[in-house]
Amino acid sequence: MYAIVTMLFFSVANITLKELLNQDLVGVLTKNLGAVIPAALTIIAGIIIAYFLFLSKLPFTEKTPFLLVGFVILASLGFIFLMLAVSSGKIAPVTAIVSTSSITVAVLSIILLHDALSAREIGGIALAFVGVLLLVFK
Repeated sequence: MYAIVTMLFFSVANITLKELLNQDLVGVLTKNLGAVIPAALTIIAGIIIAYFLFLSKLPFTEKTPFLLVGFVILASLGFIFLMLAVSSGKIAPVTAIVSTSSITVAVLSIILLHDALSAREIGGIALAFVGVLLLVFK
């Protein structure tokens, strides 16, 4: 259920992002780089708050700060490239391609976390990959 709600929020957020980019948000941000710093601090604060609200039962180890900083950096870079992709193309194919991050997550979870996937899950991932290929290549 949470995944469906997340998908709905991200879907509306992507449409909103496209509309913002139509208003030359990238130009505004590049002219006013000072606006990026408060945005980054807001993201960091949100992650810290989320950690204490939702993840506080998890142990805080010496790796936790590095993982949080790594997450912020990677998520920020991902958002920057999402803005560039959305501003330069149609929203539907761009978000479909971005949605295939689940394929990358599945592969990395097998390699790094030693997760096991069922044949049905592998089939679903393959089907999603083929669907994106159909969208991208005409």
